Amino acid sequence: MGATGAGVVGAGPSLTGGFGLDALLGWGAWGVGLDARYDLATATDHRGGTIEVGRTTVGLRGCWRPGGWAACALLRGGARHAGAAGFDATEDLTLPVVAAGARGGYGWRLGRVHLALFAELTADLNATRLRVDDTVAWTADTVGAAAGLVLGIGAPR
Repeated sequence: MGATGAGVVGAGPSLTGGFGLDALLGWGAWGVGLDARYDLATATDHRGGTIEVGRTTVGLRGCWRPGGWAACALLRGGARHAGAAGFDATEDLTLPVVAAGARGGYGWRLGRVHLALFAELTADLNATRLRVDDTVAWTADTVGAAAGLVLGIGAPR
């Protein structure tokens, strides 16, 4: 079990940071991982107003872990939170997010403490478009990426 910090592209209008929790259960070279991550909201201007978008997701992954390396298939789901300000009619929205992709990385262990660096690439399986005054104000990137680290404590080997 560990804490995660990441730089994220594709969660909102611009590069943002994300943080969360990460767990991995392993059997020899194989493992199943679960993470929960909140990607901080970022904003963009649109026709004199502001649109702000953030994301909360849970990821499930199946991994092959030869040595310190990890190669994982990843399924991520959750919600994209969006709000608008400065328009005649504003509304806060929560929209579903479903994405699939891959995650890879390398980890080090020292007794119970482990540190892992990771990178992931995902493709949204559903489109997210925010409309303001009957026009599309922002469209989510189809492909997203994240890179970061996990610092955790696990069972000694």
